[in-house]
Amino acid sequence: MDGEKLSPERRRIGPIGLTVIIIVALVAFWQIYGLFSLPSQKIGLDGKVGEVWNQTDRASQLLPRLEKQLTYTVDAQKQVLDKITLARNDVLAAQQVQGADQNKVLAASTSTQVALRAFYENYPTFGLPNVQQGLLDETSGSFNRIAYARHQLIQAQVEYNQARIGYFVAALFNPPVQILGSDSSPLKSVAPSTL
Repeated sequence: MDGEKLSPERRRIGPIGLTVIIIVALVAFWQIYGLFSLPSQKIGLDGKVGEVWNQTDRASQLLPRLEKQLTYTVDAQKQVLDKITLARNDVLAAQQVQGADQNKVLAASTSTQVALRAFYENYPTFGLPNVQQGLLDETSGSFNRIAYARHQLIQAQVEYNQARIGYFVAALFNPPVQILGSDSSPLKSVAPSTL
């Protein structure tokens, strides 16, 4: 019996103690996981910001080029129409002159017909409707791509800030991010586009 008194007494952990230990271990594991997860999410946010700028830069380079192409096409079409108008005026002026030289009237009439034929033959492929439609399509597509990239960025920013709540230890080392547009009022008027 003396031997039994000398042996150390074993402590038993009850079910409540075991539950507490498991909960503490899970919280510790979750916080350690957060130390790696939040910086990874932050890198993902930087990529989403880059995508917004990529789409914006693409539009800022492409749309002015398409606008110049449209301007060039309109100018080329205007030159053709000006030539037709000038040739038609020459015909009318030659016809109104008393004793007009028939050769001049015929030459003016021929130049008008040539200009009109060139216009009619090239009208379907003249390009103005195609260029206009291309500019409209590209403008719409660019704005849609930018809006989608911004939506993805805002969603990722919200998820990051929400994750900081669960990873409170990691949140000490990873500050919150400002949500894109959170400092703007939807009632404020937007500056008009240069396009």
